[in-house]
Amino acid sequence: MKLSSDQLKDEYQRHRARRSGGSAACPDTDLLARLASHDLTAADRDRVTDHILGCSDCADEYRVARSLSSWAEETAVSIARPTRSTTARARSASVGVLRFFARPLLLQTAAALLLLASSALIVELLILRGDLRRSQATLDDAISLSQRYEKQIAELRRAPLQTPDAPMPQVNVPIIDLDPRDSVRGETTAPVVVLAASATLATFILTPGEPPVPGEYGLEIVDPAGKISWRTQGLAPGPDDTFTIAVPSQMLTPPGIYHFRLSRVSKTRMTLLHAYAIQVRRE
Repeated sequence: MKLSSDQLKDEYQRHRARRSGGSAACPDTDLLARLASHDLTAADRDRVTDHILGCSDCADEYRVARSLSSWAEETAVSIARPTRSTTARARSASVGVLRFFARPLLLQTAAALLLLASSALIVELLILRGDLRRSQATLDDAISLSQRYEKQIAELRRAPLQTPDAPMPQVNVPIIDLDPRDSVRGETTAPVVVLAASATLATFILTPGEPPVPGEYGLEIVDPAGKISWRTQGLAPGPDDTFTIAVPSQMLTPPGIYHFRLSRVSKTRMTLLHAYAIQVRRE
């Protein structure tokens, strides 16, 4: 309910009158504090009690003063031995405390401060709950990622040690010995190389006419159309003075006469040493 400016002025004047003790209708805060601490005469106690029964504002202030009375008395008594003199001093101290805290403006200020403190605590609690929720989500994601990695590691341990693109061992690979004297007799006498459909490689052993001298050699493969399909350098003879090369079967397509040209590599040119001819057939 909202109050008008006139009502606010009346409420403020009523509280000022009660604080100064000038109101005849309601007892001042000093009487309420003394009533809560049992420090009134019988006549005053009956008069104030009768008024509280019919005044809700004074009843509210008395309940606050009563709750503070026990705390103030216990605090005052706890610092001294429980003798009659100390009990009287405790009651006197509690009355002073009640007189201070029972003022309406102080009560309203204390309530406002408590409301602000509780609001700040509620906001802090909501922030902490949000942080906790986000931390829990991050933890759940980390656990899920860890489980996925553990599954992948287990699958890799069970899988064979190879990659999808890694070359596999080949069986029944044809091995062909080539001699330069076969080419001298003519292409019709060249060795016949029959490649199965499943063959992926063919190994050729090139035997030179004389022991090769140390150095670098090169090789060219010429297809049936007379075009160089492959060329390399860095070829070196093996311990038995032969040259070995593995050729993919796809490079020997289509079937026909292929030539292998072995050359000596120098700084300025390649010198042809031997030419080898083969007849490639497909099954």
